[in-house]
Amino acid sequence: MKRGDIWDIDFPGAGRHPGLVLTNDVLLARLGSFTVALVTHTEGPASTHVPVGPPEGCDESFVNLTDIHTVRARNFKRKRGEVDWRKGRQINYSLIRTLDLDQP
Repeated sequence: MKRGDIWDIDFPGAGRHPGLVLTNDVLLARLGSFTVALVTHTEGPASTHVPVGPPEGCDESFVNLTDIHTVRARNFKRKRGEVDWRKGRQINYSLIRTLDLDQP
């Protein structure tokens, strides 16, 4: 597993959905739970919903950067695919804006 992978995940209280791994690769080997963003079919604002599709192992969908969860490793069921570096960069910039991480 690595950052940028999309997995089928059993989300507590929400059932099985695709999710994008946000936790960095160094921490993945040390943790039992990981930070993920839900992948949804619901389109939202381009600033918070990054499109993904067949190249990433999904139907036409959106990484919803306002729907972030910490999920136990045992809830990860099947890897679907992964985002390439360009899409990963777009997700990173959207996440920085969504969480206002560029402000002191």
